[in-house]
Amino acid sequence: MRVAPAISAPARWHERVLERARQHPLIDTRATLEGLRRAGRAPKPGAVYLGVGLCGRSELSKAVPLDLLGLVLPAEAVRRAAGARELVVLIADRHARESGFCASRVEERSAAVHAALARIGRQCGLPSLSVVRATEISDEKAYRDGLATVRRVLGPAPDDYTARQLADALYLEQRAGGLLKVGWVLRGADPARRRDEVAFDTALRRVVGDRVPFVYCKPGRSLAAGAPRVPPYIVTQPKSRLCLDGAEDPVAKLRAARRTSPRDAIEGYRRYLRALVYTFNRDIDRLPRGPLEDRAAALIRLLAPRAELAEPLVLERDAS
Repeated sequence: MRVAPAISAPARWHERVLERARQHPLIDTRATLEGLRRAGRAPKPGAVYLGVGLCGRSELSKAVPLDLLGLVLPAEAVRRAAGARELVVLIADRHARESGFCASRVEERSAAVHAALARIGRQCGLPSLSVVRATEISDEKAYRDGLATVRRVLGPAPDDYTARQLADALYLEQRAGGLLKVGWVLRGADPARRRDEVAFDTALRRVVGDRVPFVYCKPGRSLAAGAPRVPPYIVTQPKSRLCLDGAEDPVAKLRAARRTSPRDAIEGYRRYLRALVYTFNRDIDRLPRGPLEDRAAALIRLLAPRAELAEPLVLERDAS
């Protein structure tokens, strides 16, 4: 496992973060530049925060996408650049329950995401990664106080899901002593229909001012026709995504996509995979050489359930 490079001292933390963002293939530089510029005087963050949803407006996620790694690795790069102590990933299970989804199904999905994040932390060597479920904190007084603050400042306008998202950030900011939030952006989408985190971050800015900076990752990718750019943590069509919590054959899935998926969706998906493999090779460890499909398969074997019991993955550093 590679040792993370030391963080240079002379530059201010947000300048280091912006420089890292400019070099990162999974970060949207334009949106991040705006997210950092507005918080130019924010204090150095104690933690980098990433929220992971379990549901859309009408459907619970059905799997854990490989794209989740495409959020965690950039967030960890940002944490190192900012000099933050911790990368906190919050699973929005209470939010899904309050949205009317079956509690047992929500628990099942929450446990699957938690397990996948634990494997990512273990296999990628990320000791600063901590995972929090919203149900673990939502009854604490500090959290309830944050929720009350959101209601007082914004009134009845935000729905319960959005209000809880805002309370998540307030609670974690107080706990960490300063927060940098990592989300994702769907640039170019119709503002009235977009499903990314920009509207939420705008609401958060109304509550806390400019003291929380934002970094934006690129959206996840799907092979499905009509929806090539998707939330990077929610899967409604597992057949169109590479996933981490079940039997997966990337070579067969990508080969089958040539017959069923639009060309632009395939090309976009492959670009995303190349960026993810490149990031893993640069920041974590080297995957075996070979076609993109084989390298994606190696990455999934490394992060799949019971990876430690599966056939050993020979990384390039171990190859003879």
